[in-house]
Amino acid sequence: MSNELPRVHQALGRAGVTVRTLQTVAGLDGAELTLADLFPDARSRLACATLVIVGMRRPRDELLHELRAAPGALAVAGIKSVDAVGDALVPGALAHAVHHGHRYARELDTPARELPFRLDAPMTL
Repeated sequence: MSNELPRVHQALGRAGVTVRTLQTVAGLDGAELTLADLFPDARSRLACATLVIVGMRRPRDELLHELRAAPGALAVAGIKSVDAVGDALVPGALAHAVHHGHRYARELDTPARELPFRLDAPMTL
């Protein structure tokens, strides 16, 4: 619930990108992409030579490893430690990365035995 979706869709619309939802890829033959609608099970075809699938989410931790490989430079800069948060650990939705960053900041420099177990909950007045 980070409210970024309307802005993302607006930016895609301004860029001329067509957003298709509730469809899965049913086939690609190098010239045409076949999409299957989830409700009802109808098929549609689009001219398509290349398909990029966003999947196999892997952490983006190159910067973490680069920083950890230079402990001397970190020490000179006064940096005592480097940790990974969000997509550097495991990719997920934007809201998950924001929550993880928020939680990390709240718990920074808190001894593990003193960490509270908290659940975010809506506030009612």
